[in-house]
Amino acid sequence: MQGDEILFDPRFMYVVQRMSATTDLACLQVTALSLGEYAMLIRVAEAGEGLLLHDLEREFGFVKTPQYLISILEEKELVRRVRSRSDKRAFACEVTSKGRARIALVDEAIAVSLVGSNPDLCEEDLGALIDQFQAIARFDASRHPTTMFPSVALVALFKYRQLFERACSVAGILPLQMALLCILSSRDIAHDLSSLSTKTALFDFAIEFQLKAMMRKGLVLYEDGYLVTSRGIERMNDLVVQFSEGLGRDFAQCDPDVQDAYRNLVGYMLYLFE
Repeated sequence: MQGDEILFDPRFMYVVQRMSATTDLACLQVTALSLGEYAMLIRVAEAGEGLLLHDLEREFGFVKTPQYLISILEEKELVRRVRSRSDKRAFACEVTSKGRARIALVDEAIAVSLVGSNPDLCEEDLGALIDQFQAIARFDASRHPTTMFPSVALVALFKYRQLFERACSVAGILPLQMALLCILSSRDIAHDLSSLSTKTALFDFAIEFQLKAMMRKGLVLYEDGYLVTSRGIERMNDLVVQFSEGLGRDFAQCDPDVQDAYRNLVGYMLYLFE
């Protein structure tokens, strides 16, 4: 799959849902931070001697209230406000020793969670995925990443999930239901409950509950396994267009080399987690 074709692959929405959920859970379990909050913490750490507050707020402008995220990190004593070394009139944000310790724990927890939720993910594949994440950060000289999963990659994952959830909201369908449509449409075979549970890394009863709701809407049917209906395909294709257009606008703001790095990451995520 070449160029922007990869942006219109419905499987990517499922992969985004799965990987962001796994990463988000690892952040919450170790630090009680969301994926967005943890990405901000890493971004501050990558700046070395501190990041100007207005620069940090601008970088995280895709969040409704970036100042609120900063406050959460301050309350947890993971970052602190200091006078900027480059501009004494301004304040900067720098990571604390407690924040660095948390980063080390979460970085490892994300890797463990990805392997735990994907039994077929070997050490070599995980290493290649980490290389894809870090490749994106190399295009910004202001970043000095020391983690396996740098902030720019986690921010991208967070933004992809936002696009996905927004598109689902417009279409009137839950993100998990959309992820199930993507899985069911990827192969022309019936899926059983066990295989869907494995692919989504969720319990059987949670998947079954969503499938019953989708059957009532005429999106899936059961014939010796679960199959997507023509109505389900139509709903999925409409949502794919919305998601991909938003993704394309985000890509267009990047330099060509960075766009290629993102496409390589998307392609490898599809290879690993579809």
